[in-house]
Amino acid sequence: MKKFIEKFNSHTKDEFLYIKLKDIVCNVNGQTIEILFIYPEQFEMQVSISKEKIENAVKKILNSELEITVNLIKSHFDKEYFIKEFLEFLDDFPSIKAQISKSDIDICEKQKKVTVSVESAIFSHCLSKNITSSIQQFLCRSYCEQINFAFTEKDCDTTIILDDVPVVTTLERDGGRIIPFVGGDVLIGKEVKPPATYISDIHLKTGEVTICGRVLSIDVVVYRKNDKDNKFYKLSIEDFTAKIGVLYFPFHKNPQSLGMLKRDDEIAIFGTIGPDKTNPQTPVMIAKYVARAKLPKEFLVNRRIRTVDTAYRTIKPKPFIEKAQNSIFDAVIKKDVCRELQEGTFVVFDIETTGLDPKLEKIVEIGAVKIKNGIFTETFSSLINPQRPIPPEATAVHGITNEDVKEKPTIDLVLPDFYKFVKDSTLVAHNLPFDIGFLELIGEKMGIYFDNEKLDTLTLARKTLAHLKKFNLPYLTKLFSITHESKHRAVDDAVAAAQLLKILLEKSVN
Repeated sequence: MKKFIEKFNSHTKDEFLYIKLKDIVCNVNGQTIEILFIYPEQFEMQVSISKEKIENAVKKILNSELEITVNLIKSHFDKEYFIKEFLEFLDDFPSIKAQISKSDIDICEKQKKVTVSVESAIFSHCLSKNITSSIQQFLCRSYCEQINFAFTEKDCDTTIILDDVPVVTTLERDGGRIIPFVGGDVLIGKEVKPPATYISDIHLKTGEVTICGRVLSIDVVVYRKNDKDNKFYKLSIEDFTAKIGVLYFPFHKNPQSLGMLKRDDEIAIFGTIGPDKTNPQTPVMIAKYVARAKLPKEFLVNRRIRTVDTAYRTIKPKPFIEKAQNSIFDAVIKKDVCRELQEGTFVVFDIETTGLDPKLEKIVEIGAVKIKNGIFTETFSSLINPQRPIPPEATAVHGITNEDVKEKPTIDLVLPDFYKFVKDSTLVAHNLPFDIGFLELIGEKMGIYFDNEKLDTLTLARKTLAHLKKFNLPYLTKLFSITHESKHRAVDDAVAAAQLLKILLEKSVN
């Protein structure tokens, strides 16, 4: 079908790019071929005028003795028509169709948005069997418009969304991702001219490139070849974004000026990127020219920022529902709630992980509660599929098993929604460096940066309650009679830390 539409566009010189091929129906017994095209409603006049031209193009492409008919169908998103077509499509999935009624299908014609609510078992089945892929093909064949389709789990906050929103990143500032160093004395070869490429942007196919940075280490490696002692220089260079290994193999015409370099010297290098022989997946630079350089002071990395839309696509926040009757926070602001909480917006969050090292381990749960003007307003909660087994020792801490997360969304789907939830809020956690370390490391790879104001209740507790010997969350919540039901589960830890935050802020003011 793809080749057919390509040939059709070629024959018609791309005049009808807005037309889509819905189906080709061959009837061998009846000796007929039916071509079904769909086109956007706004092109109805053009299609009507060009119908004969379209039919002739199809007949030339097929070049068949069979009777060929061309049907041109106007694509129009209509609520009743969509439900009829969708339920017919589900005939191929009888176990799902039996569980879906018209009342489960919610349609917004203006926004061309469809949401189908299903029970948990069907929701999991759709996820595990990748039914969404078939539905996406159905939508593509049936409509020219972009239809936003989602399965939602009844009485749950999880959603499977089919509309494939492209990941768009833009540079934070004009000027590209370069470092405008000032060139200095030549050490090897010729002058190295600015600007330099970020080391973090270098990969195995980069080719020739200029970098600059600080010397972290420099070693002379001596080896024996042809009964002679030979040597090469091995450097480690770090710029504002990353570090890279550099090799220089001297020739007899080159001055041995690299021996003058020492740690923390600033240099610029022009050379070629290639694979490291000991680790072929790691790029190294083979230096050609080396010169001293002066790096820009107070340099800011020009980050690639991901454009995150305003709609929650995988995890939606839920209104906060008070569980504990003796909660420190009431439904309305009390006079004893400190000014900081009354006038600001805070998101107190917690994560559960497969281990302690953010470079090696994965997040399995995010939980958060939002405090706006002194009142708990919303919670954000999601188990996360780490796409690797959860170690037994981690499960022993938080109780989350592989079975719990196997059909849950991955972090790349959850983190954009969490970013929306915390936007314009102060981020708070107990032992913040641990939790934020995971989020920042993952977020940076996705172009999501948590530049929020930040507050650590652990640091605040050590400062405010210096007389204590323990500062962990279970101890402090017990000390202040804060209800903390499910320790080491993200939302409950976040709510407990939020209640602790109020106490600590009031004590720090008094």
